[in-house]
Amino acid sequence: MELCDKIKEIRNKFGLTQEGLAEKLNVSRQAVAKWEMGNGVPDTENLKTMSRLFGISIDTLLDNESDVPLMVLHQEINIKDYGKGITEQHKNLINKNFDDSWKVYVLTFDNKFGSAEDIVDTLTWGFSSITNVISAFKTSHYLAVKENYKLFVSISKKSIDIKSLNSNTNIKKFNLENKTYFNFGEFKR
Repeated sequence: MELCDKIKEIRNKFGLTQEGLAEKLNVSRQAVAKWEMGNGVPDTENLKTMSRLFGISIDTLLDNESDVPLMVLHQEINIKDYGKGITEQHKNLINKNFDDSWKVYVLTFDNKFGSAEDIVDTLTWGFSSITNVISAFKTSHYLAVKENYKLFVSISKKSIDIKSLNSNTNIKKFNLENKTYFNFGEFKR
């Protein structure tokens, strides 16, 4: 896959418009359009920025023999900049990153515990449920879906991470990083 196609695929995978990608790279929308049409290439600094932003090596971006891998878009934030209260903050962050063409679902999870921890859970009457509630205050998880694109979204006080998932990921229940995530229902915008 050529660089022009990779840039467009990455942008689409994360639900970004040309203008949205341009804003993140601090370039004009016309520059992004030019790159996607193959009428130019990003300079070294823009390649470095794309590499850091999407967690993909410059070599992978420039290698015409490789496809776009699964990636993470990491953005540092101050959650307080997005409103008062966690509901308003998350709503504003979701709406900023995903237009109405995306369906967004709230996720809950269950840790994959070993047998010793299962015994402790049983003895403490559902300790894992309390753990999940406590964890939810630290980081909240969402699933954004549009056509064949599925994105795992983690929001904390300091960052939003958007991770691309395989297109065949089950939206009702899936495993990721030693946790089983369950779709808790659609996020109300």
